[in-house]
Amino acid sequence: GATYGFRVTLTGGCAPAVATRSLTVNQPPVIGACTITPPQLSAGGESTAITVTCDGTTDPEGDLPLTYRVGAQLAWDAPVQWLSGSLGAPAALTNAPAGTQAIVVEVCDTLGDCSVATWPVSAAPDADLDGIPDAEDVCPLDPGNDQDGDSYCLADGDCDDTRTWVHPGADEVCDGLDTDCN
Repeated sequence: GATYGFRVTLTGGCAPAVATRSLTVNQPPVIGACTITPPQLSAGGESTAITVTCDGTTDPEGDLPLTYRVGAQLAWDAPVQWLSGSLGAPAALTNAPAGTQAIVVEVCDTLGDCSVATWPVSAAPDADLDGIPDAEDVCPLDPGNDQDGDSYCLADGDCDDTRTWVHPGADEVCDGLDTDCN
């Protein structure tokens, strides 16, 4: 930071007294590259476990310890919800609430100067809004999901989602049921 010098002269006694001092202004930390894992959060009603790792964060003076906080913004104009307290390391494991629009990282030095960086995050697609991302959802188009656990749901052509042996591709048996959903 910038350095300022000042001189004070005191008069009134036998000889004037002179004192000089210098003052260096502290600069806030510089936030390096932060990675948020996973980069897509759940769009449903569940929170998402995330890890935030920041590399290359420095203190311009080079000698002050740094602390980190991780937060979430549910809307761009909403206040930050801090998810972690002050951490002494540039990595945090926390839960981002459902609907998080951005992850916020705050880095402070011990003098209280802070820098804040915001990273937008996207929600993983969740077509049936059940809180399970489509990539992990057995039945991504069916809000009722797979009721019998056979990995087929009504949207996938399961004609009876109460019986595990009834689904498309099942062996047809002569029991009066359409077990292969043809």
